[in-house]
Amino acid sequence: MNNENKLFSLVLRTKNEVANIENFVQSVRNQTYPHIEFIVVDNHSTDGTLDFLEREGIPYHTKGNERVTQGNYGMLSVARGKWVGYFDADMYLSSNLVLESVQALEADENLVALRIKETILGTSFGSRVRRFERKFYENTCIDAARIFTRDSILRAGGFDQSCFHTPSAEDWDLDRRISQYGKVGFLNQKISSTYDAKTKEFINSRGIKSKQETPCFFHNESKFTWQWYFKKKIYYTKSIANYIKKWGKDDELVRKQLGFAYRFIVVFFEDGKYMWVLRAPHLMLALWAQLIAIGIIYKIVKK
Repeated sequence: MNNENKLFSLVLRTKNEVANIENFVQSVRNQTYPHIEFIVVDNHSTDGTLDFLEREGIPYHTKGNERVTQGNYGMLSVARGKWVGYFDADMYLSSNLVLESVQALEADENLVALRIKETILGTSFGSRVRRFERKFYENTCIDAARIFTRDSILRAGGFDQSCFHTPSAEDWDLDRRISQYGKVGFLNQKISSTYDAKTKEFINSRGIKSKQETPCFFHNESKFTWQWYFKKKIYYTKSIANYIKKWGKDDELVRKQLGFAYRFIVVFFEDGKYMWVLRAPHLMLALWAQLIAIGIIYKIVKK
């Protein structure tokens, strides 16, 4: 197999990410998989992000006006790899992520996309609540694929730019459409590789002490504040109505993803996950309060 058939295209979307991009780039350089095409698509940054890329000799493409457009440009127009994945600069990739993803996709010819474990970083109470929340969503309808065979992403046409002018549920939409072409899996295989020392140092200083070295991406919310979190949710809420309109308010998945029963109760108790709730009731109560606040915000914003 030649190098072209081994190539993984890793697409990073940036806009004014000078505070995060150095760590993300380091996580790309730490990858144990050797055949990576690193594609940076920047949305007209003005804060020093581009200066950093130029100092590091990292080429970039300029495209906007939103991350949906950036992702499509990187994955559909620029990428040359057999596989492609998209990420944001406030993430940090475990050093075994690309290697384990490629191995999983090669091992099952029916797989066209992978959902990836996401771990929230941060030592504050808010970050701990977010980290607790995120693990309940793994490989459920709240989750969404981030890594694809490039053939499937081309056939699906990437994100639906006509529907999602601002980010909201474009990842859910793509996850649903990509499943027409094969199986969407979850990267949860037996671990054949471990983290490097720099990855361990980075996550240990941000609240992660686990010895399990599962391939994943870390979402760096170490500077979490409730004000920042709810502001972000308000922004994402703006286009959620487009997702509902596209698939229908009575669609089974829409009702689970956005309805009370699944989002507030079922997802936290199905498949034995109730044990996590029993072990950390204080985090669960805080999480329910957070979800109620988000629900109120959604009702207000959509009016």
